[in-house]
Amino acid sequence: MASISVFMGREQPGMLKDFSLYFVKKDVIKINFTNKNKITPNIVRIFQDSTIVIADKEEKLVCRYNFKGKLLSQFNIQKKLDHIDDVLVDASGIFYIIDGYKNILKKFDRNGKETKTIRVKNGQQLYLTKKNQLLIYNVYHPDGVKNESIIHEYTLNGKYIRSFGREPKNPKIGILPISAGNISFYNSDIFVCHASDFIIDVYNPRGVLKKTYNRRPSFYFLPEAINSLDEKEMKKWNRSVQLWASYLLMSDYLISYFDRVDETKHWLFIQNDKGCIELSLPATLYPIGVIHKKVFFIDSSKNKNNENSIVIVNYEFKSHLLR
Repeated sequence: MASISVFMGREQPGMLKDFSLYFVKKDVIKINFTNKNKITPNIVRIFQDSTIVIADKEEKLVCRYNFKGKLLSQFNIQKKLDHIDDVLVDASGIFYIIDGYKNILKKFDRNGKETKTIRVKNGQQLYLTKKNQLLIYNVYHPDGVKNESIIHEYTLNGKYIRSFGREPKNPKIGILPISAGNISFYNSDIFVCHASDFIIDVYNPRGVLKKTYNRRPSFYFLPEAINSLDEKEMKKWNRSVQLWASYLLMSDYLISYFDRVDETKHWLFIQNDKGCIELSLPATLYPIGVIHKKVFFIDSSKNKNNENSIVIVNYEFKSHLLR
């Protein structure tokens, strides 16, 4: 049976702290797109091999850069996939791109040559486990709870292994489905969150639920239901707070990113077995991943002139302040 973790310590929810007290800026990565058309970086992912993958869903363009902003590879899949939901690159430089509408996963080499098409179960996000297995995460539940598994595991060659994971309790707010969340890893454990709740589930490599993090941040708010799209109802929706992503910071901390739907407020919620803390995050920072002690953010304040570029900043966590 899964256990429910309760985090107690000096810092309790409701005591909002300033982000700059706990993080120090380390590096700035500016990527200038050389394409003629304006690039919209809909997907931005960082990887442990110090590379960044960026995809423009409209242009069907996929790019890979190193942490110095140097372009390593770029290709267009305009005629190969109708839709891009997510992009993943493995250690050998093979790209995996999923179309969640048609449940198709395609593999490409680093030059953009298509090498394989795989029919998969429903899902929109791609992840790679420590054992080099693919996880496909379904975050979209327009029909509500149907008691179906939400994570599907495959080999890199597309062989189906298993499905696991429980659906969120309330994946819709009335008529509005909520479709965000992420998966992260610590050792072989799999951490899963969904934007419709503040709960984070932990599974072992076989997909068995081990533990649930169930601490509610003080700033968290979801309306009971949105039953129409009129102005009054949409004001309730704009005040909603969603959990977009959770990551393992170093080996001791679980860091979660929340924001209001209207993007006027952003927060980080950091917890471990000894305590927790709530941080008010600048509204121009959007976290995209964690590597050891560093959290990587897109910084929209660095692109005030609407340049054809993106700026990624990493901040190092002052972990000693939570000990």
